[in-house]
Amino acid sequence: WIPDTGASQTTPAGGGGSGGGGGGFGGGVTGLPAGVPAGYSGISGYPTQEGYLDDAAMVWDPTTNSWTYVFMEDYPLFLDAVYGAPAVDDAVLTDDVLNAGGGGYSGGGGYGGGGGYGGTIGGIPIGDVTSALEGWAARYLPGTAAEVLGNPSIIGADTLADMGIDSEQLQALFGDQAGYIANQLLPFLFADTPLGQTPSISSVINKIHEVLQNQATPGGQTFDIAKLLQLLFGQAAKPGDTSNPTLMSGMFAGLTPSEQASAMKSLISSASNWAATPFFGQAIRNWYDAMQTDYLRNALKVNPDERSLGSILGSTVFPGVS
Repeated sequence: WIPDTGASQTTPAGGGGSGGGGGGFGGGVTGLPAGVPAGYSGISGYPTQEGYLDDAAMVWDPTTNSWTYVFMEDYPLFLDAVYGAPAVDDAVLTDDVLNAGGGGYSGGGGYGGGGGYGGTIGGIPIGDVTSALEGWAARYLPGTAAEVLGNPSIIGADTLADMGIDSEQLQALFGDQAGYIANQLLPFLFADTPLGQTPSISSVINKIHEVLQNQATPGGQTFDIAKLLQLLFGQAAKPGDTSNPTLMSGMFAGLTPSEQASAMKSLISSASNWAATPFFGQAIRNWYDAMQTDYLRNALKVNPDERSLGSILGSTVFPGVS
């Protein structure tokens, strides 16, 4: 649908599609495409359906070859992302936008011209918004990296294989360890990382491999629960630090007291699983439950204790340590 013109855009014509060369958009302006749900009509320039949201419009999405709803305030961004049109208020799809070569859904083939995605993502050169799989992680295809992180036992098996360890029992053990590291310890392993240097998927895979390799090496290191807690409390003590925000401090930024308590409980639970014995881990969790109650009771009073939860916990467990 082309707002403000009372006309609609057909499905893309001419062989280009989102992956190949050839036609570009090229459909021209005609009546509503076949298959449009009954009951839609042009009202104030936008197709609407009785009872639907007044601030949303049904527009043609050429990436899916179907109609979709877009909220009015998001419509300029929709144009920019799909067609390469300027993201300005009251933007209107025109033949110039739809058929201009070299950008958006245009001549020369697929997304952005030249075949396939044409080297851009949302108009930004791919090289500017991507990073290569590097180091140990380079063994995996870029398109499978997310699957590897979703199944971290793969990292455990490949790490042991590289070290020449051929033991089904150890592979099972380190497969579990890889899952625990990925699901429980990544916030700690990257805690001090500035938000502007958020790790790439390659860095995360390499970090898990590094930890597993260390744990499979005689004389290597294991995790120290005291150091994990000290790191956690230190980062949580500065949730409003805008001068040097880190990944872990960012997990507590802008939270209500109850939200801070919930975030802290989750991270303490993860850290406690690495205590030397289950007994020690349970003791840590029990201690935090009591501290959480005191924190909320004092934070929600008329004259609240304005210290962050991280500051309170840190001063209790590690007095005199900043």
